[in-house]
Amino acid sequence: MRNPIVSKTNDGRASKLSLMPFTVLGWPTVATSWRIIETLASHGADALELGLPFSEPIADGPVIQAAVTETLHNGFTLADGWQLVARTRAHFPDLPISVLVYTNTVLSMGVEAFYQKAAEVGINAVLVADCPAETAQHLLIKAAHANGISPIFLISPVTDPSRIDLMARCLQPQADRGASFSYWYVVSRLGVTGVDTRYDAALADTLSRLKSISHLPAYVGFGISSPDSVHHMRQLGADGVIVGSKIIQTVREAMARGEAFEPALAQLMQGLSKACQTAASQHM
Repeated sequence: MRNPIVSKTNDGRASKLSLMPFTVLGWPTVATSWRIIETLASHGADALELGLPFSEPIADGPVIQAAVTETLHNGFTLADGWQLVARTRAHFPDLPISVLVYTNTVLSMGVEAFYQKAAEVGINAVLVADCPAETAQHLLIKAAHANGISPIFLISPVTDPSRIDLMARCLQPQADRGASFSYWYVVSRLGVTGVDTRYDAALADTLSRLKSISHLPAYVGFGISSPDSVHHMRQLGADGVIVGSKIIQTVREAMARGEAFEPALAQLMQGLSKACQTAASQHM
């Protein structure tokens, strides 16, 4: 698959900021999860990040943790997750799909088997959130590359430059092939996911360093929840934004009111997508 996001953001940032919404696969049920995915993909998503539920999601804040717990309580299985991803790929063949997972899930299935299945259902990139690059280079990277999957890593404003260089070496072989969805996942602050909009003062320097060593687009996550935060990320040098907790929160609030969530979620996505376009145009 051609990487449409790289082509959008690789020419001096002249095109729109890219929007990657996140949701938990299977939340709150498989049927409802598909409706969430379909709404996201149909209302401005340039890519999707889909989380495979795990009992100890250490990178996630309370909003996403609650969704994960509810999903597992409702009987979600890994097979359900693969089926949802395959359905997403079938309905949206050109939309890049990144999956967030934890190491135990990969190991329980077997590393090679996991990445083979990921490729089979149409996944382009995998972030193993609790696996550091030093471990991933020996445990995961060979299987990821063999199956055409881009390995994604979390980078914070305090990540050591030598670790960033290691991550770049892990990412670059797939990026050079031009067939996969490769990007930097930059966390806006230390901590976990959420709608809190406090950002690390060193974020701009981190984004600048990434651009100096690689042509890959830099997506910022953690605390991106509004058009204002989208504009701010563009000012700091981001190529894309990842929005997760606000997605879950919007769906949950609509359901709590006894309403169909699709109108509220579509409105949120349209607002964020518009902000991505205007944020880019203001920096051309």
